[in-house]
Amino acid sequence: MYIIISELKRIYEMNVSFKKIFSVCLVLVLAVLLPACSMHETKQPDAPKPSEAATEEDNSITIGVVELDTYNPLTTKSSTTKNMLGFIFEPLFALDSKHNTSGVLAKSYETAPDGKSIKVNLKENVIWHDGKLFNAKDVVYTINMIINNDTAYTKTLKNVRAVSENDPYTLTVYFDRSVPNPTMLLSFPVIESGSFEKQSKPIGTGPFFHDYDRLKAFEAYHGNKPQIEYVKVRSVPDYAKFNSLFNASAVDVADSSLIKMTEYTPRSNATVTDFISDEMVFVGFNCSDAVFSNREARKGVYELIDRKNIVSHIYFSRAAESFYPMNPDFRFYPSVTGNVRGDQGKAEDTLKSGGWKKDKAGSYFLPMDNKTIYFGIEILVSSEDEKRVAVAESISKSMSEMGMKNTVLKCSESEFYLRVTNGNYDMFIGETALLPNNDFNELLTGPNMFNYSDEKTKTLLTQIGTLTVEKDKAEVYNEFFEHFESECPIAPICFLKESIITSAKIKSGVSPSVAGVVTRTENWSVK
Repeated sequence: MYIIISELKRIYEMNVSFKKIFSVCLVLVLAVLLPACSMHETKQPDAPKPSEAATEEDNSITIGVVELDTYNPLTTKSSTTKNMLGFIFEPLFALDSKHNTSGVLAKSYETAPDGKSIKVNLKENVIWHDGKLFNAKDVVYTINMIINNDTAYTKTLKNVRAVSENDPYTLTVYFDRSVPNPTMLLSFPVIESGSFEKQSKPIGTGPFFHDYDRLKAFEAYHGNKPQIEYVKVRSVPDYAKFNSLFNASAVDVADSSLIKMTEYTPRSNATVTDFISDEMVFVGFNCSDAVFSNREARKGVYELIDRKNIVSHIYFSRAAESFYPMNPDFRFYPSVTGNVRGDQGKAEDTLKSGGWKKDKAGSYFLPMDNKTIYFGIEILVSSEDEKRVAVAESISKSMSEMGMKNTVLKCSESEFYLRVTNGNYDMFIGETALLPNNDFNELLTGPNMFNYSDEKTKTLLTQIGTLTVEKDKAEVYNEFFEHFESECPIAPICFLKESIITSAKIKSGVSPSVAGVVTRTENWSVK
């Protein structure tokens, strides 16, 4: 405006005869420009109405993210990032705490009679957050990315031989052998085709989409309408700060990978939701060893273990006792099991039935036709795991009191692994993560770390992989458990627990499982 006025003034000074014309023009210019300029300079964005701000605050939660390494849910190594992405991405099937499956992106499925493939029918009209339609190409792409790269789900799909798209909404997954409960393996997050290395922004099909520094309920979501409107995402510099924020209720969600649960005292307004993980602590026997090639020797140790004491005093009740290599929450886990306190009398009877005798010093030996086997073994354990060392010492004490001579051999984790894989041990204390479908084949058949081979075990496990009727499965599982107790190739001790901890703001809907801590978030509610 200053330039326009200056120019008019110059013209005025050049020609006085234009005085009247200039005066009129100047008045008109000022009358038009000054109000417009004033409006431009003073206009401010409308402030949010108090009722709208209150609604957003009332219907939102806050999550914290430490070490945001990627937006790819298949490769992130950050537990807080994985939790955030649980609001955005979805699997084909969801698992509940009892390992029952329900379709999320899958509509239905059909397993082959030989258990070596599964055909999955997908839901139609599912929309990615970028507006594209979800279809079988996305699932085929995701599975291929998992089996051909190092991801968090590569081990889960290690028995997948191939996957093919039958039509836009049907695909078939092929396995290299009969696989039990295959839908439980298909609980990984599905990503959009072509996005494995292009996750500059997370694009999922879930109930919430990424909107700058928050997640917002996706209006085109294919499932039930999310009950929460916003999820605020707070960047946190480190885990110490995260714990501080959670304790101050500035962050509403945490899990047991972030908080040391054995030292955590829940606030009165916080809710701890536990679930049993697939992480199993067990005793491994070398079945080709002079002592443990005798199944009664293995079974004697199996029956002697005081699982209750181990869980209570070593794991501080952050585990669940188990007699079988199956998650105790799994619906096929036997309702009747052994004595969790251990049973010395039963163990002694078992050894006696196997031909073991005691010498004058009270130590066991097994007379053979041409030699005598003395019960004297080493319990191998990694010195880098204090809890497993304590387990070894607990079992060692019980065995010694009964006359089963032993010593605890502690070594580095690398030496421990080398000796176990080479079969250079008598007995060891191990820990392993089972697959979500509780498949025992890797553990007990084929080449295994226990040098164990049994045809009936192989037959039963193959049969389980081909069954689809729940009643038939239950019968064969029970037969397997009975046979397992008589063989005892390993002695399961317990399965570790994991937890999600939520603030008082979250009222309901939280349902963690072995498939993930943050799942089915459309059901989460703050009201």
